[in-house]
Amino acid sequence: MHRNAIMGMEDKKPEIHMEVKRLQQDFADLLQNRNLSTLGPDQLTSGQMLLMGFSGLFSRLEADFAELLDNMQILDVPAVWKKVDTVREAKSMQLSTFSTTTRPLLASLFFLKRLQAIKDFFYMASQFAASVQGLSMGVVHDVEQMVKPVKKFIADFIRKQVLGFPSQVLGYLICVFLGELGVNVRAEIELKDIGAEWKVPLDALCKKGMETCLTTGQFQHRHLTQVTALTSNLDTAWRKLDLAKRLDNHIVLMKGQVQRCQPQLTRFQWLHEDLFTQTGRQLSQMVVPGRGSVMLEMKKSVQTLLSQESLLSSCQERYSQMEASISQRLRWAAGANPSLNTVLNNFEKAASYRKKIIEEEGKRVSEAVSLCQGVLHLEALRTHTQEASTTDSNFLQLLNQCSECCLLLESTSSSVSDLELRMLDIKPLGDGEKSDLTWIKKAIEAVDKTVADAKKTMEQIAHSLIDCQRDIKESVAMIKGLLSTHHRLMSDIRSILKTLAKLEEQDYGEDVHPGSIRAYLTQYRIFSEKITAILKTVISEMTTREEMSQSVLDLEDISNQLDLVYDSLSEFTPSIMSKLAAADLQQTDQAQGEVSTKRALEPTLKTTLQLRDRDSPPLLNNNSPGGQASAAKVQAKKDKVSRDPKTGKAVQERNSYAVGVWRRVKMKLEGRDPDPNKRMNVAEQVDYVIKEAKNPDNLAVLYEGWTPWV
Repeated sequence: MHRNAIMGMEDKKPEIHMEVKRLQQDFADLLQNRNLSTLGPDQLTSGQMLLMGFSGLFSRLEADFAELLDNMQILDVPAVWKKVDTVREAKSMQLSTFSTTTRPLLASLFFLKRLQAIKDFFYMASQFAASVQGLSMGVVHDVEQMVKPVKKFIADFIRKQVLGFPSQVLGYLICVFLGELGVNVRAEIELKDIGAEWKVPLDALCKKGMETCLTTGQFQHRHLTQVTALTSNLDTAWRKLDLAKRLDNHIVLMKGQVQRCQPQLTRFQWLHEDLFTQTGRQLSQMVVPGRGSVMLEMKKSVQTLLSQESLLSSCQERYSQMEASISQRLRWAAGANPSLNTVLNNFEKAASYRKKIIEEEGKRVSEAVSLCQGVLHLEALRTHTQEASTTDSNFLQLLNQCSECCLLLESTSSSVSDLELRMLDIKPLGDGEKSDLTWIKKAIEAVDKTVADAKKTMEQIAHSLIDCQRDIKESVAMIKGLLSTHHRLMSDIRSILKTLAKLEEQDYGEDVHPGSIRAYLTQYRIFSEKITAILKTVISEMTTREEMSQSVLDLEDISNQLDLVYDSLSEFTPSIMSKLAAADLQQTDQAQGEVSTKRALEPTLKTTLQLRDRDSPPLLNNNSPGGQASAAKVQAKKDKVSRDPKTGKAVQERNSYAVGVWRRVKMKLEGRDPDPNKRMNVAEQVDYVIKEAKNPDNLAVLYEGWTPWV
């Protein structure tokens, strides 16, 4: 990508930039979500402090380097100065080109390197922490290994970005100083420049500057000798001082490393001191104090603390008695002298405060004593002492007894069945009671009583279930009747909606837009299929509890969709009228298809007008004057020929008988005859026709002369 940006070529993998931006946003969110920048140093954990430290150092480095690049770009350097050998060699060492297109790429690259360094460091820190906790994944890393990711980042940053800038700046500064000394740097460089690849030596320019200063008398030869000696002495002194500083820093680092390693060494030596002693190896002298001395000192401290606690308890009892006596005397005195009430209140507050402090100190002492005793007990059992050996032998004896019990349990053939366990739950054994014949009789009586209660409960549930089933079937029958009426009404306008859906598909293509007629038809189909499936599931005798619960949820969903289904249908009236008007205009332009198109749209227009009239406000009463006038107008409109409001052409009336026959044929073709709520396949329809033909009730009403039974 960097090479493509330098050459001005198009990047072939733009998704990498998006991934880097996502990582940058995630890292910024990590710092902001935890509010690391707003918390104080005391509120941050060690990991958060390390993360903040890394982020701050890397951010400062990025900001400083960006400022350096900005200053280098605005630096006005003569073009001839770039022919100095120091400047040209420094520029040739630079591996990156810094421009408006490459700088974001380099910033993204080193952001990834920064994340990699942080990840490697924290991974080694987690391994080190696991080793301290004694986990299997723990690995102990030294300082060099922990610092290696940061050193790698520094090396990459210097090699790819910083390398070459110091030498360039130094060459420019020397040219500036030579100009201040009176040397015409531009003329000297142009004088020595004899080719495009020629490099002017910086040493030659410095020598020319020295000669110019000697010629003009700015300093003498002896001054030059003195400056040379002083410069040499300064370089020697600076090297020694730098070596001393680096040694001091190294000593500080080593002290920190020793401080971190000493607890680790102490922990390992304390844990494995017995092994060191058995193998005859010398214990490390860095572990001070040893485990034995610490345990002995802890034991003495616990004993001293316990003895002082008993003395403190006796002192507290005497103090409480004296405090009660003083408080009583103050109450008597306050009764005679009310001005002493303030003293009494202050004394009681001070006494309660001291009592609270003593109670808190007592709790702390108890916790410290219990902790120290637990540590001493653990260390005593962990070492090879007589007490530890006795405890180990007792534990091994207990394990042997458990093993013998397990063997006896496996060898025995008797077992307790589930029925016997249930009998124990019904009639549990009391204290000292045995499972004899008397207990068995009592258990049988309890079981019989439980069985009778269960049968009674089951009968009640069965009656309740039968009532619920009857109610459900009645409700389903009522809903089916409503659905049949609904489908008969919908069959009048279903063809209109399908025609409009086809027109809509011609206008807008295959994409279904929300709120369109095709979207409504899809929603209505899902609604019809869902409610039919739910009714079939509800009245089925094989329905499970889970299916019934799901049916209840589906019914609630359908009840929420009812208003949407009917309201959406009434909202299509304006769009239908506009589409019909457009269809009429299209009919006028197409003379050859006028008759057929008019016949196809006349039923649609009539049904649409009926829907519009049905949704319009009700008419006035016929007995009122306004109602009679309205009735007269309606009658006059009926007498007149129906005409299209847009074109004024006569609209052909629909033959109701033909519509009924067409609807019946359509239902047969769709498999919804005789039940419009159920779609039957061909085999089911044939079986139904044969069954109807063999039905005696149907045969009885036939004309006798046909003799269908022959």
